[in-house]
Amino acid sequence: MKISTIDINVEDLSKSEKKVADFFCKNIRVIPYMTLNELSQEIKVSIATISRFCIAIGFSGFKEFKDHLKNNFEISPANKMESILNEVHDREIPTEIINRSIDYLNNTANHLSIEEFNKAITTILTAENIYLFAPGPAESVADLLSFRLNRFGLNTEKMAKSGKEILESLININQADIVIIFGFFKVLPETQVILDYAEKIGFRIILITDLIISEMVDKSDIVLYVERGEVWEFHSMVAPIALVESLVVAIAMDNEQKSLEKLNYLHKLRKEYSSYLPK
Repeated sequence: MKISTIDINVEDLSKSEKKVADFFCKNIRVIPYMTLNELSQEIKVSIATISRFCIAIGFSGFKEFKDHLKNNFEISPANKMESILNEVHDREIPTEIINRSIDYLNNTANHLSIEEFNKAITTILTAENIYLFAPGPAESVADLLSFRLNRFGLNTEKMAKSGKEILESLININQADIVIIFGFFKVLPETQVILDYAEKIGFRIILITDLIISEMVDKSDIVLYVERGEVWEFHSMVAPIALVESLVVAIAMDNEQKSLEKLNYLHKLRKEYSSYLPK
């Protein structure tokens, strides 16, 4: 068996270590972005077994093994784009992308918990204020959610994407508020701060994520899963948008009278000020 550039004699491994070797071999590009706890839960072996395996194949421990993999399988925006360019063909790009999107939507539908989804609706409708943390490409999805919820009269606020500015929002959050985190790929320092502060203050967290096993998942009150592709692939935002649109429709349905009243009032205002604001 070969993992990365390392030849492994499977016969020298224990039964549990063979499970580790098999998982590592099949998920080589993902390993550098998982913690020991996440791997232990996923493979269903102890942390000590994973550490022993890494030592058995010539490393001082899991950290050194992760560093080795990162050096050999660096993930960047360029090579994620390259991965999809290698798989599609000029005249088949729309078909390829649409078929991939259909797969992502199907996987999202299969993994998304309806119970968690319904809990999210109730939590959003009963929140005093809704804060959105959406770094990177998730910002556009959060903009869509904020736009729709504001039309229903729900108070939303986007948090700073990075750095100390995020604290400017945190100082105003209380137990009656919620934070919706778009957490993809890995746990950011800002996400860790929000999760830590939620434990101290007691406000609830709704996590929209493409990770099944993560510290974010463990520390969030409600988790909504979306499929975006493998960690090394070009990531699609089709499923996150579909989830957000589902939330909007469900919220409108659950609070139908108020939602329609707000939209009708918006229509009335447009007519009233059409001479000033024609567009």
